[in-house]
Amino acid sequence: MRVASNILALVLLALSTTPMASAVAKHTIPFEISEAGFLVVKMELNDEVEVDAVLDTGATIALLDHTAAKAAGIEEPDGVSVVAINGLSGVQEFPLVHIDKLDIGGIQSETVRAAYNKKFPMDYVSNILPANNLPHRVLDFDFEEGRLSVYNRRPLAVW
Repeated sequence: MRVASNILALVLLALSTTPMASAVAKHTIPFEISEAGFLVVKMELNDEVEVDAVLDTGATIALLDHTAAKAAGIEEPDGVSVVAINGLSGVQEFPLVHIDKLDIGGIQSETVRAAYNKKFPMDYVSNILPANNLPHRVLDFDFEEGRLSVYNRRPLAVW
């Protein structure tokens, strides 16, 4: 009788922890499409400020506007460490900053490198977030509902 109750307790414990583990494995991030056609998400910088950012599947490093950096308590860099970015206007060098804490839809990252942009005004959204900043292998875009699901399992079937 005691063995049966121990087995039952273990089964109940396993069942109670399974939903929590699967909830952590998938995140849903709301997005909007800007007037210019860019996919825009909200990102929180250093628990200080929430700003819009273009989610760019081709970008290799985040680009942070100087006003967003200042609002998040990130000081203007000295220009010693720079990164070259190849964009629409050719290759440009930007000083590097570090975002101590970045939150996108509940997905948190620490010490994220970003290019500090003070020289080029951008018309629509001033911050760019590379999709590779999301620590997941699969990105499922639901454009009708305006949400992005990110997870690390096989992609869901497409109908």
